[in-house]
Order: sequence, then C-alpha cells, then structure tokens
Amino acid sequence: MAPRQRTFTTPPTEDDSAESTTLLADQSKGIRRKAKLLNQTEADIARDWHDYFNLVALVFIIGTTAINYDISLLNLKMSWTGNHFWLNWATTLVYFMVDLVWVAMVPICVKSPGVIIKHHLLAMVYLTAPIYWPEYRWFMGSILSVEVNTWFLIMRRVVFKTSSPVPPAVAQGVSAMFYLTWIWIRC
Repeated sequence: MAPRQRTFTTPPTEDDSAESTTLLADQSKGIRRKAKLLNQTEADIARDWHDYFNLVALVFIIGTTAINYDISLLNLKMSWTGNHFWLNWATTLVYFMVDLVWVAMVPICVKSPGVIIKHHLLAMVYLTAPIYWPEYRWFMGSILSVEVNTWFLIMRRVVFKTSSPVPPAVAQGVSAMFYLTWIWIRC
C-alpha cells in the first residue's frame, strides 16, 4: 500500500450546518469544531499544504546544516566546521516555531498533532544546548542530518498521492532514496 492512502470518510451529521462547512469558515466565525466532524477532503488539503511547506522549509534546514560541513567527495570525508552555526541555529528555530504554530492552529494537517507539538517544544529546548555548550555544536549538525530522510519521506508521500501521473522511475527513485537515507542516517 502506498504511503498515507486515505480511505477514511466521515459522513455528514445533523450537527453540521450548511453555512459552516469548512474549517476556515468556522474559524472566521469563532466556531470551534472537533477534527472528526470535518470532511476528509478538507483534512487532505490541510495535510497537502503542510507537506508542501515542509518540502520547501526542510531544504533550508538541510542547506544551512550542509554549509557547516567541510565535505571532501574525493576522500568521502565530512567534518563539522560550524562556520555558519548561527544561521543554521536561527533557521532551525524559526522552522520549529512556524511549524509548531501551524500544527497548533490546524491540527488536521498531521496525523498526531499532540506528538508533533511535544516534539517541536522539546526540539526548541534542545536548541538552547549549543548556546551554553559551544563545544557540542557539531552534535546539532549530526542530529539535523536526519532531515534529509524526513524530506524524502514527505516527497515519497507527495509522489504516491499525487493525482498527476508520476513517471515510475521518479517514484522508484524517491522511494529508493527514502530507504537509503533511512538506513544510512537513522540506523
């Protein structure tokens, strides 16, 4: 089964009014609804926009992490320089803050909003460590390398759920890179 295939649908209930059918309309009127009352299409759209945001934002996290490394392709060596540490730190903090607010305001954009919110709060606390212990700043670069795999995970979801046909080579390439980076970085 392809990643995040959606088969769940919520039938409309008598509590759903014809005037108030979308989350945005409800929010503008000050109406709070539980996510289970929203139709699946709206949840899909919220997830898609969140995925697109992450595909763009994670490029900046990955890029600012990469520029802190001295990479030698000839020797296949990487070493942390930290020359652009503060740019990497600020980019990461801004990403966590924006994504935290997004998930808190539109919880249907992810499967487990509570887990994501806790993760982001803990990650922001962890971001204070390199300030107090500069000798461990390299550890931030090491930990953020996992975002490469996260990017391929999200791209894989987008590729498999797209309504436009994606060439099989692209789908297989993205999937292969997801598994390769998962084994290389996370194991």
